[in-house]
Amino acid sequence: MAIQVRMIINETTAKIIGYSDPIGKQLFRSIDQQGHIGAFTIIGVVKNFNFETLHHDVGPLAFSLGTGGGLASLRLVRPT
Repeated sequence: MAIQVRMIINETTAKIIGYSDPIGKQLFRSIDQQGHIGAFTIIGVVKNFNFETLHHDVGPLAFSLGTGGGLASLRLVRPT
């Protein structure tokens, strides 16, 4: 059973995943403890903004929008 969650990403994340137009594309996470595969549908891209100290470059960021009330942690990895 796949759990569908919508996601808004920042420009850095869009650049890392390599989609020229990420809207409607999906990101997937590994199987959770209940055996579900999480599919995140990208519904928007926001401008980069500082969410850490100004001494750091703006990193990848994603906001998940769903009804589960849980948290999602993503690690973006480039395929080899």
